[in-house]
Amino acid sequence: MKMKLSKIINNAQSQIGLGLMGITLTLMACEKTVYFDVDTKEDRLVVTGFFEPDSNIYLYIDLSEDPLAIGLESFGVENATISISKNDENLGAFSNEFNGVYSFSGAALDAQGGDEIKINVSAPGKESVTSTTIIPSAIPLFDVAITDTVLVPLSYSYIDEFGNVIYIDTIVPYFNIQLSFNDPQGEDYYALKITYRDAFSESFTCFNTSDPTFTVNNDYAFGNENENGTTTLCDEVLFTDVTFENTKKTMHVELYALNTDFITDPRFEIELKHVSKDFYLFHVSARLQENTGDNPFGEPVVVYSNIENGFGIFAGFSKSKAIIEL
Repeated sequence: MKMKLSKIINNAQSQIGLGLMGITLTLMACEKTVYFDVDTKEDRLVVTGFFEPDSNIYLYIDLSEDPLAIGLESFGVENATISISKNDENLGAFSNEFNGVYSFSGAALDAQGGDEIKINVSAPGKESVTSTTIIPSAIPLFDVAITDTVLVPLSYSYIDEFGNVIYIDTIVPYFNIQLSFNDPQGEDYYALKITYRDAFSESFTCFNTSDPTFTVNNDYAFGNENENGTTTLCDEVLFTDVTFENTKKTMHVELYALNTDFITDPRFEIELKHVSKDFYLFHVSARLQENTGDNPFGEPVVVYSNIENGFGIFAGFSKSKAIIEL
């Protein structure tokens, strides 16, 4: 099937729903139109769900789309049947919530690190799909503390309302924070997130670090290298234990030293997720696709899937949390 790139790149889920075969670029001298040869594989079941041991599991069931139908509104699959088992013991079925969302009770799951969780999803007229994930054990954080406050010079400029360029040289305070955890033996995958919270607000917190842990993987797609050799990272950041396998790992990060005068209950919450390999590969490939999606001549990125006979992701994780009160 031939189809224009302009249709493909507008579909946010096209890489999940499409298997790319023998990609051919045909440049038309006048129209500058790019075509792909595509094996559509439409109407396969797509499963999306992440969960931790002590929480309910929520799955979203959708269908992969025919690229010719791009622009039509997509709805979840309402008539799916989902069974779940733990360590080969059948636990029952998911409840149908709304618009393709299904749930299973965390209390009924009663899972812990090391448990193998399997789902089977079927829907009338569709090929059934399965997926299996093993829940990683939680990795406790310790030695979490502010070790120092450093003053970092900052220079920037802006144009005022009269068109004048204003140059600013200032000093910005940062907290130097350390955190530690013990990495178990074997191949392990992690996600780190730092959040600022007080009595009335919360927000993701960017941090600076020179730790090579975050930059050794070629799939890394976060932040930018600064002139001083550090990296600024935001949101939830994925990494592996390739540089510290089976050892105590201590990280140092810098966080902007907020002025918390007259603020009620200000704190940083540091969350370390021990994630499955499927979790890691899905998010790395999805973010890499997002970063290259606007480039029509970039290398195509297929989002990782662990759904047999379908598409999507079903993955478990465990997390630990530490709080630094300000």
